[in-house]
Amino acid sequence: MKAKYAEVYEALVRRISEMNPGDRLESEVDLASSFQVSPMTVRRALMLLAQEGRTVGKPGSGTYVLNTHANTSPSRKEGSARPVPSTLPCAAQIQTPETHPQLLSAEITTASPEECELLDIANGAFVIRIKRIHHYDSSPNSAPTPIGVETAVIDAKSFPGLLGKDLSGNLLEILLVIPQDLTNNSETATNQDGGHRGEPLVCTTSITAASAGGRDAQILSCKESEACLAVEQVLSTKSTNRTVAVIESLFLGANYSLELNTESR
Repeated sequence: MKAKYAEVYEALVRRISEMNPGDRLESEVDLASSFQVSPMTVRRALMLLAQEGRTVGKPGSGTYVLNTHANTSPSRKEGSARPVPSTLPCAAQIQTPETHPQLLSAEITTASPEECELLDIANGAFVIRIKRIHHYDSSPNSAPTPIGVETAVIDAKSFPGLLGKDLSGNLLEILLVIPQDLTNNSETATNQDGGHRGEPLVCTTSITAASAGGRDAQILSCKESEACLAVEQVLSTKSTNRTVAVIESLFLGANYSLELNTESR
């Protein structure tokens, strides 16, 4: 069965092929209503379109058509970065300040319909929700400045014992370690309850331009139109490609820069 976001992506590709460069797509809310899916599902489809060079997001304005017939390789996996021509060796690096995560909340609860759709789990299944703020210490004598908000939705069966761990470090690294711990324990790695239980995981990272909004803007003490960097990390099982965790982060754009170095051969 094809994932919902993949269905939305394919429908939008067909729609874009009939549009002109510069045309604006409907808002995420309107697209979600049109396709009868969650805004998060629409967001994942839009990220794929942006990675392929079909669309571009403008903070505070919307998503615009960039290329109506983007060239993509059939062998390219969903969620991978847009390829750089081999004639131009390229190295990209994101310059980021060192941040200190502050845990706002961490709970295990019944998944919402949107979360069931996102993780492809049954109604009534449990998920772990984690929300953290990333602070930046600009100087020893100044108060920490909030520059990022991180929200995670995690399949509870796939990560037993997660809430008992120290969640003050890199959340992605914490999640990637748990499968190895389960593999080393044959009793808990039996995979009898639907979790991935020790299977190797693959992380797909998407980075797009975005704008702060609503509650996130309040936490970051910024305007809702403030330019931000949206980072989505999707953890899936290597063998079945089933999504088991999604980490979404929003960072104030003024604190981050992207360096792209190319050289001729």
